[in-house]
Amino acid sequence: MNFEKRICKKLRASGLTIFAQAKDCSFDILENPGSFSTRLSEKIVYDAQDARPTDVELSMVGVDKDLSADEVKFMESTIRDTHNNAFGKVGYALTKFDAVSFVSVEGSLLVSGTAVPVIHKGEHNPEPSVTASMHHAFEIVFCDKLKNSGMSVFASVRDCAFNFVYNPVKEMTTKKGASVVASA
Repeated sequence: MNFEKRICKKLRASGLTIFAQAKDCSFDILENPGSFSTRLSEKIVYDAQDARPTDVELSMVGVDKDLSADEVKFMESTIRDTHNNAFGKVGYALTKFDAVSFVSVEGSLLVSGTAVPVIHKGEHNPEPSVTASMHHAFEIVFCDKLKNSGMSVFASVRDCAFNFVYNPVKEMTTKKGASVVASA
């Protein structure tokens, strides 16, 4: 059962009337209360963010405890290396990935972080179906590398997901002179 289905099941079982009919649930890590984020394709990220940090979300089902500093460092380098191998032929690379925050929820570890995408020589106009296939392969290989790392914390990892995200509230708050009022 995937993570979002488990959330729905827990909400329905909570006994709260508002959640009694919950069917389709989704989960996002939000930077700011009242904000929202949108998942982006690699092409959009690389075209818009070349060499500038952008937000990322990572989830790993089967990782059920906090990571040590060495485990975080291994995870970060594995993401960079695996992503760069998957997207190298189209010229996309991550020069940096930093995990910023971690949340453990029912056997899953959710990680918020930042990555710095750059465009190198290569095919800069890949079809969306091509980048989608590359992204799916990257997630599978990343999960396998963690699982086969010999680190006990990753021994049961499965269903890894890595997403670039766009948070318009964050962008507005970082623009000079802009202000944002979040409502409850």
